[in-house]
Amino acid sequence: MGGYGDKYPFRPCLWARRGEIDVLRAWIELDGMVGEIIQVRLQQLGFTDPDVMIRKAMIRYGIQRFEPVIRELLVSESTSGVVSPTWTLGRDEIPILLHLATAKDCEYQAKIRRDLFCTIPADNDSTAGVLTGGSSVAPTSRSICNQCDLPDTDYICSHLLHPATVGLQTMGGYSRHVGQVLCDLGREEAGDHASCHIGGHQCAQRLLEFESVSTAPQLSALGVPEAFDVLDAHWRLAFGKTRRLVTLSTVTGPSTLSLGCSNRTEFESRLSAIADVIDRLTVDDDLLPASLSDQQRVGSLNRLEATLKDKLPAQQMSPIGQAIMTLRRVRRVRNAAQHGMAEGGLTESLVVLGITTAPPDWATAWDAIRSLTVDALTVIWQELRRWIDADGA
Repeated sequence: MGGYGDKYPFRPCLWARRGEIDVLRAWIELDGMVGEIIQVRLQQLGFTDPDVMIRKAMIRYGIQRFEPVIRELLVSESTSGVVSPTWTLGRDEIPILLHLATAKDCEYQAKIRRDLFCTIPADNDSTAGVLTGGSSVAPTSRSICNQCDLPDTDYICSHLLHPATVGLQTMGGYSRHVGQVLCDLGREEAGDHASCHIGGHQCAQRLLEFESVSTAPQLSALGVPEAFDVLDAHWRLAFGKTRRLVTLSTVTGPSTLSLGCSNRTEFESRLSAIADVIDRLTVDDDLLPASLSDQQRVGSLNRLEATLKDKLPAQQMSPIGQAIMTLRRVRRVRNAAQHGMAEGGLTESLVVLGITTAPPDWATAWDAIRSLTVDALTVIWQELRRWIDADGA
């Protein structure tokens, strides 16, 4: 065991600026016992440097939480007087951190039928081939992609451009590595492209683009119960009519999901109802990838994401991953409310979802939760529909 004490000995700070104006700084810290648990699990999986992986996971988690908050602050122009938060990761974040530590996020990976390909092979890559449409691709796999030295998409430096990879066939197997990159700033540090990410070179930056028009989330015309029903229908269409994702006979019955609210007590009740339905999503064991560990099989959203990642093309996983992250954050708001955390804990978890009006405006907060949930469910069933229409099912 690492013997980390109360806190894990790595506390990164994310810092956002707009021009010369500081927008927000946020610190990410990890409970020491949770850090020890993750370290042991990574060692059990055969990884030899778990501390490096934990640090990477903390930064990736922080960025995924930080960037939506920054967008909301900039769009709403509410950057004055913002308190610099500290986000402490605990037991609830163990599955997410294990995933971020072990799973590569690469937008250059593509799934064609059953096979995975790297879409950025260098011109001198002897392992590459040409598709019918003229695109050049090279064979890869999840394990090979995990070992590639191109940083993960969700924390790569925005100034790193045009990476190209080269495949190497050796006596021991096959690997891929980055053969060339361009730096938009012309920095010499790009020679060590593996460190061109947040937490790597000091010059690494993430540039955010967003709509300048401020609009509050609007409640979708499709209500929460109906959205769950539509997702369930598409799930059964994709994987078999007897495979119910939503195990209730129908979720249209629980009227709580369709009610408004006027105070915190009602907000917590409505929130519990929607989180309970998320927790009851059922993914059959035989749909899960055989390579999943026991820990990765725990949790309705973990099982949902693992199945979709295994079945659907890689290029469809970006919107699905964002949608599932939204559902995770909705559950996190419920946890903050139910576990007796201080007001700041609940408020902070709402801000992550872009909800800054509660307290005291619980009615608007609940409408925003419902709208975000419906939008997330809609993205998932629409991606399932795309796959079905492409004869993927």
